[in-house]
Order: sequence, then structure tokens, then C-alpha cells
Amino acid sequence: MPLKGRTIHSKERNIINNVTKFCEDEARAGTLLFPLSHAQKRAASATGVSLRTIKQIKNEDISTNGQLSTPGKHLKRPETRNAILDNFDLCVLRNIVNEFYANNKIPSLSRLLPVVKGRINFPWKRGTLWKYLHTAGFQYKRCRNQRQILIERSHIVAWRFRFLREMKKFREAKRNIVYIDETWLDSNLSFWKCWRDEKIGAAIKDSSGHRLIVVHAGSESGFVPNAELIFKAGSGTGDYHGQMNSDNLKKWIVEKLLPNIPMNSIIVMDNAAYHTKVMDPVPTKSSKKDKMCAWLEKKQIPYDKKMRKVQLLELIAANASGEKNISWTKF
Repeated sequence: MPLKGRTIHSKERNIINNVTKFCEDEARAGTLLFPLSHAQKRAASATGVSLRTIKQIKNEDISTNGQLSTPGKHLKRPETRNAILDNFDLCVLRNIVNEFYANNKIPSLSRLLPVVKGRINFPWKRGTLWKYLHTAGFQYKRCRNQRQILIERSHIVAWRFRFLREMKKFREAKRNIVYIDETWLDSNLSFWKCWRDEKIGAAIKDSSGHRLIVVHAGSESGFVPNAELIFKAGSGTGDYHGQMNSDNLKKWIVEKLLPNIPMNSIIVMDNAAYHTKVMDPVPTKSSKKDKMCAWLEKKQIPYDKKMRKVQLLELIAANASGEKNISWTKF
């Protein structure tokens, strides 16, 4: 293809430069560097590529009638680039792994692949399955007997099953389900880059500055009307002050959320520390002696008032059940 009239790219320019230097070298020498009968050697030396490359291009030219192509341009894309599993498929994948353990079977890629193909649309192979097992939260680790298995923490599995069963029951009963969550926003949350020189440019503060806490709730019909809460963290005044804690959350639920949702609604929240409150906490070694004594008296556990804190703590530890009385059901 003639190069006249079109842009010559850098690689082509390098080849042209090599050919020019080759011709100049022959001109200065006053003779041919390679005989005319050695055409491919002359081409390799002139262009700066190997003789093998020249031969490959020549063979391709003969076999394709001059239709040369770029090597590797039409390689087949890896199958994993086209693999897409949604959250439902990932949930099915997790259930399949858990079923293997429930049946006392060790899930391996070879065993899982045919089962997965039978449950969901999964036309890919072991490599893609390995990728999505990691996406689903599994890891390939050694167990106690040194055999390698896919593991997921059992209590997480139990929590998930319990949550899904409860949610299914509520949905079948047509209960209104409301989800609540909190987030925050720093006052300097803005851009990190700008066009600038040594003298002119924007600057941002290193400190987080003022922080706004945002609390809201929503359901399948959208955000709950009049339930939004935005307040400045650390403030000492206002109806909501300080940080987000159990007291502020309870106040928001009572004053803003409950009046704006139907009766008998289900409220779904995550396991943030301030979403639950221990109603009768067990004293710790940092508790005052009076608090330890009050706890023992409430539990009707006999003790001597002359006992030291370390002795009271041993008595408390011996009588504590280990269960926390956590409640958010009554407001």
C-alpha cells in the first residue's frame, strides 16, 4: 500500500530511517554491502529486523496474495472477560458449596463445575469458576487435617440463612420492609487534582474539617418521607449532638422514623455497634467497685463488701452467663 498522502507512524518512520541509513552506507562504501542475489539479507539489514522475520512476511505475502495482517490482532479473548454472574447466581454458587459440606463432601473445582452448570447458566470452565468462588467470598486454604478445601465461616453462613428465611417470611406476609443506614460527609470532600503551575492552583485542607452525619430510611417505594436526619458531628447543641450513637439512633427512630412508616413494619439495619445496646452489661476490670457491687446485688449473688476489685471481678466472671441482653424492641 503506498504511504503517500497518509500519516506515517513512528514504527514506519523508524523502518524508513533504517533503509535510508543502509543506502547511505552503501553510497559511502561505493559498493553493495550484500550481493543483489541476497535480496532477503539486504532487506533485513536495511529495515533493521531479523532475517527470520523477513522470511515469515514473505511467506505470508505469498499465501495471502499480499493481504498482510498484524500478528495477534485477532486472538481469541479470554473466556473470563465475557463471564458475568449477578448476585442471584453468586448466592446459588454459595448454596452449592454449603450443600457439599452438608453432605460431607469436599467441594473441588472438578466436582463443583458440573453441579453449577446444572443450576445456573454457566458455559465457562474451571478458571472462571475459580474466579467467581473468590468473588462469592471463598478462599482456598488448608484445614486442620492438611487437606485443602474451600471454607467460609460457619456462623456467617448461619446468619445469612436465618436472615434470608426471616425476610422470605416477611415478604410472603406482605409486611412493609424498611431499610435504614447512616453515612457521613466531610466538608473538604472535593477534588484531589487540578490544573496548576508553581504559583497558581487550588489548595485543600489536610484535616477532615467539619463532618456531617446523614441518616435516612427507605423501602421499595422510595425514601421514607420526613425521615431524613442531617446533623453536624461533634456539636454540643441542638436536638442531635455529638457523634452517631445508640441514644441518637433511638431518638431518630422514635421521633422521625416510626411516625412516618406503617404499623407492623419491619426495620432492617446492619450490625453497627450503636445499632444494639447491652441492657445489663457485665462489669469489667475498668468498672468502679460500686458498679461491681451493684451488679452482684442485682443478681442476688452474695459477696463481702471488704473484697477487693480483683476478687469481685473473679466472682462476677464465675457467675456471668456469657450472654448479652441486647434489645432494640422497646422504645
